[in-house]
Amino acid sequence: SKVSTEARAGRYEVDVIEDSPGASYSLIHDGLVDPYHSTEEPAIRPEFIDPKGLWHPYSYLVIGLGYNKNFVKDSEAPRNYEDLLNPRWKGKMSLDIEDYDIFGTILNIWGEEKGLAYFRRLAKQDFLLRKGHTLQAQLLAAGESAVAPWLYSHRVLMLIERGAPLGLKFLDPDVSNPKALMLAKRAPHPNAAALFIDWALSEEGQHFVGMEIARSPVRKGQKQRFEKLGEPTTTPIKPEVMGANFDRYTNLFRSVFNVK
Repeated sequence: SKVSTEARAGRYEVDVIEDSPGASYSLIHDGLVDPYHSTEEPAIRPEFIDPKGLWHPYSYLVIGLGYNKNFVKDSEAPRNYEDLLNPRWKGKMSLDIEDYDIFGTILNIWGEEKGLAYFRRLAKQDFLLRKGHTLQAQLLAAGESAVAPWLYSHRVLMLIERGAPLGLKFLDPDVSNPKALMLAKRAPHPNAAALFIDWALSEEGQHFVGMEIARSPVRKGQKQRFEKLGEPTTTPIKPEVMGANFDRYTNLFRSVFNVK
């Protein structure tokens, strides 16, 4: 909002913008982003490269299914989306009330007819609706729910490190939420902005991402604090998919899961 408001006033004071896919789409659509192709691109996993050079994911959050081991044995935890329809989980699962992007990305993968048919069945499981993935993970560890299908996996692993009785699995298709950098239109310091994007994608920058802040790096073969996060092949939430359909996916999600 700040970038858009300043641009309408003829002020261009930002060099680099970090944002989520949905917001990134708005900035790109409004012509507030310049293309840039980093020299680090050959080392980046292809699913995280924008051919137009308009957004540059430097980290991503892997979506995973968390479960409380006090209620669910490892061998009994859901292993796929069909397992979530088991009557055993009715009233025992939690969901974030703003998971429009994950919902919309899966609809895009499956196709809306198949996807909506599945999610309407899933919604009959009477989810505990909460706001915030971190809160969801904490409440799962506290025993408020037994299963949470869409958590940020690094949060689950951090809680496990602290002794929480949690387990983690990845469902197929697995979705990831990338954090992207963009070169601002009319940046006052475009060369410095380009250098910063290069650093974020470099081996040094990706080491910081993977080891210091425990996110998943986008660079091929990069070590990370939680190697388990590198196991699944994920489909990133992308601006051109989520942003262009944000209102529709939001309304569908709220309707299907009865979010007020």
